[in-house]
Amino acid sequence: MVKPRITKKLRKSKKNTITFIFCSALSIFFVVMMVKNIYRISVEKKKYSELVSQKEELNQEIKEKKETIEQLDDEDYMIRYARDHYNYSSDGEEVVQLPKSDEE
Repeated sequence: MVKPRITKKLRKSKKNTITFIFCSALSIFFVVMMVKNIYRISVEKKKYSELVSQKEELNQEIKEKKETIEQLDDEDYMIRYARDHYNYSSDGEEVVQLPKSDEE
């Protein structure tokens, strides 16, 4: 009669050990998955912040381009720009280019 008790205790002990190992493995799996997801979220947040800053830069560039377009619609601005950058002259004017000095 002593033998059945020992086998029942061994079975119960094996069952508890297997249950403990299974629960431990499952817990480790969930912890690893959680850490992996936290890392992925932090990477995505970093990408998002970079994209937001890039969007702001592009919006600023668009604003500057629109202002340039509006200025180009102004005839006086176009004439002034042509005089400054392309040595444009009106009738009767002479354009004299001075040499650029290295000190300036």
